[in-house]
Amino acid sequence: MSKGVKSKAAIRIGSGLGEYPRPDLDVDSEELALGEYDLIPMLSESLNEDIQNSGYQNITDGSSISEKDIIGIAVEGSLDIDGYYEGLNQILESAFGAVSKTELATDEYEHVFTLADNISQSDGEIRRFTLGIDKETSLWVFRACLVRRLRVNYSISGGLSLTADLVCYDVTRSSTTNTSSDNWKYHPTYKNQMIKSYDNVDFSIDGTPVTIDNLSVDIDHNLNIPPKTIQSGKYIPEPVRTDYKNVSGGVSFPRYTDDNYLDDIYSVGTSNLVLEITGSDMGTNNKSFKIELPYTNFIRPSASVRGSSIISKNIDFECYAGSDIESEVKVTLVNRYPFNDLENER
Repeated sequence: MSKGVKSKAAIRIGSGLGEYPRPDLDVDSEELALGEYDLIPMLSESLNEDIQNSGYQNITDGSSISEKDIIGIAVEGSLDIDGYYEGLNQILESAFGAVSKTELATDEYEHVFTLADNISQSDGEIRRFTLGIDKETSLWVFRACLVRRLRVNYSISGGLSLTADLVCYDVTRSSTTNTSSDNWKYHPTYKNQMIKSYDNVDFSIDGTPVTIDNLSVDIDHNLNIPPKTIQSGKYIPEPVRTDYKNVSGGVSFPRYTDDNYLDDIYSVGTSNLVLEITGSDMGTNNKSFKIELPYTNFIRPSASVRGSSIISKNIDFECYAGSDIESEVKVTLVNRYPFNDLENER
């Protein structure tokens, strides 16, 4: 009997892969071997394989299906990931689409993630990844996965977490490339560390420290599945963006004690929101996670009365790129991960 407590997951980006899979290509070559540095701190997943059938029905056979064909296969769903300093790089690389890496000291690296204009293969970069989930009874391998939407959430009660909405080409439970999860690791030498809600946390608006209890940021690439073609057959063609990418979110203040920022919705100006969490010392630098929203426009303030409980203040926002900063959101992660996977460093 499979138990979630014994499950684990790993991701590897395939920046050296070729064309998006098709039935006439070797789909197995899309699958990457998972191992060291690929383990992710998975909380839960709900990835589903949706099979569309075409039934053959006629007057003689009535409502029974005497024959049927599979005319469509779609694999999509969500993946919830806990906030750790190791294990987030590859999902952020795929979701953001652009990353730079700087070696700060021996085994200490800074990774800066910014939004690419398009995360499909149209610009020559490949952000697809192989996702393996060991469910104890069998190992499920999802191939050619892309992140359609990513939510980054921080709360004082739960710390940092990520939720990725994925679309994948297919899934196999009989992989010959990944047959065991025994060598899946965050790092071959060092232990991982959770990004705790009570680590050294700083949040500011336009440089002024502000007390909050929740921040959520939603990155939506508007990546959709186009209609199937003769070439794609029953599988999906490569997903494409059908609208502008969108970055939005909300911030919650634990006490409604002033009207600060509530009237900013009437202003054409923008605010700079920064959340930074600092962890343990690696020797020369501390592990850290920082998310910056340089051009934020507040759009929906509220201070709802819910019975006799304390009134909190909440503000929704939208994020934009600017003339000097081309990314609506930027994440900086300092850890021991040594690769820029989009540059095919492995």
